[in-house]
Amino acid sequence: MQTNTYYTYSKNNKMIGHLLLMLPPLLLSSVAFSSPSPSSSPPVFDVNGDVLMLGKPYYAFSGGTFLHPLGLCLPYNTNGYTAARNDVVQCPFFKEDSRGFPITFSPIKDDDDGDDEKSRIVRENTFYKVQFSIAGKDSGDGEKEDWASKKKRRRFRPAWYLKSGEFPHQMFVAAGPKSISAQFAIKRVRLGYKIVYCVESQSSDRFPTCYWAGFIKNNGYNHLGIGLGALPVQFFFKKENDTCFKDKPCT
Repeated sequence: MQTNTYYTYSKNNKMIGHLLLMLPPLLLSSVAFSSPSPSSSPPVFDVNGDVLMLGKPYYAFSGGTFLHPLGLCLPYNTNGYTAARNDVVQCPFFKEDSRGFPITFSPIKDDDDGDDEKSRIVRENTFYKVQFSIAGKDSGDGEKEDWASKKKRRRFRPAWYLKSGEFPHQMFVAAGPKSISAQFAIKRVRLGYKIVYCVESQSSDRFPTCYWAGFIKNNGYNHLGIGLGALPVQFFFKKENDTCFKDKPCT
């Protein structure tokens, strides 16, 4: 692998890209990545066969059962296990609502979101920012709420970025400010989709290099990450407002 040919859009991603290139190739699930025009790339579909749309919230399921699927969460302390609060992890099976937080996809550049519906379709092999879509809690007293209380109920959308893992040759996906967000893409695999982290080439005749994000077991959680110990995982997307998987099977 070349050590001087890759870059990413932000300073943080550039640093992460350089760190990745220092990892032994066999420790990473790297994949070839072609870059067709966005409009020619296949759409990404949810479990109901509907296309994903930019800015819309979707659960990303990766395991569990039909009635108790496992989505993506932020860690919390349980059974003596601790983890960084901003790490992206697979929701534990014992969590009451294991669907976790929905995620949204948005263009790398904020002004790239088109006005027509076709331009807002989420497509394979296209770079996106990924963000959690987390709703604030309702106080139950809407008429008497002050401005600060109402603000707490608004959604906030921490963006995914990469950080050093617990061991060498590991990177964890974490949620934080948009200013340090990384770029991810979606690729079809078997029945579902894989999420990949991509590092672009400075040379126009080279394709980006992408690394398959998998689960790394650490501190009692399956951390989403790349590198040493990452096990491949497939994701299936489900609209946030669908009731199936929560109270009853889909009909």
